[in-house]
Amino acid sequence: MAGDAEPQQVGVDAFDLEEQRRGIDNLRPILQGGDGLVLPLTHPAEPVTLLPRLPEFESRELEQRLSMVASVRASGDARIAFEMELEGPEAEQLLERVQAAPADRVQMVYQQMANNLFAGASEVSGAIDRAPDRTALRLELTLPGACDVAGDRMVCRGLVVSRPLVPSLASLPERSYPLVVPLPISERIEMVLEAPPGWSMDRPPRRLEAEWGSVAEELAVDGSRLRSVLTLEVGAVTVAPADYPRFARFCQAVDELSARPPTLERAGR
Repeated sequence: MAGDAEPQQVGVDAFDLEEQRRGIDNLRPILQGGDGLVLPLTHPAEPVTLLPRLPEFESRELEQRLSMVASVRASGDARIAFEMELEGPEAEQLLERVQAAPADRVQMVYQQMANNLFAGASEVSGAIDRAPDRTALRLELTLPGACDVAGDRMVCRGLVVSRPLVPSLASLPERSYPLVVPLPISERIEMVLEAPPGWSMDRPPRRLEAEWGSVAEELAVDGSRLRSVLTLEVGAVTVAPADYPRFARFCQAVDELSARPPTLERAGR
């Protein structure tokens, strides 16, 4: 019977006025999952209603994705191919920065970017790879002294590209008010390291599990070729003042692990 029919559900399209280029069904991550007002644009005479929970979408901009191939020489210098994926405002800012530079100064822009990541970089070339679903910054460079060579040991501090947590989340000795981490932090760093002949690396993968997040590494070694995929996750949390010292120690431990440099040893040592 017609009287038994359920009322028709009316869909709501999510559209972020500050992210118009992203189209329908996109909201900035900080707005997702919260409440919001629904404006009935197709029926303006109807009242505004409260939506208790805004929709959530996969947000690639929450994950920082870096990849690097480093060919290390016996001198400790390295030739590096680096790629960083960017989303949202970061991608637009990068494009504007490059496009705003005069043609004869674009190379200088890439040089500055390379030096921000790898101090002392030389022989730099750069490009921006723009696709419908992503924007990637690509850099190729030579890094003198990427690895410190001391006898039968080579420590490659120049190849560390992780961003530390402590300066932004755990720089205070204590807190009187809760610390709010409004958005999750996710970082994925893939590195392929090609060691010089006669050098190799042998160590266990890095691991850390805690209530606030984790560090996990997939590690594969094939002769002088090392592939590492390091994933760092920190949840969107509220840390009470009483828990802050433990959270600060967690951030320090994460930074120590993620910034631990690749270390090579001469074969037959």
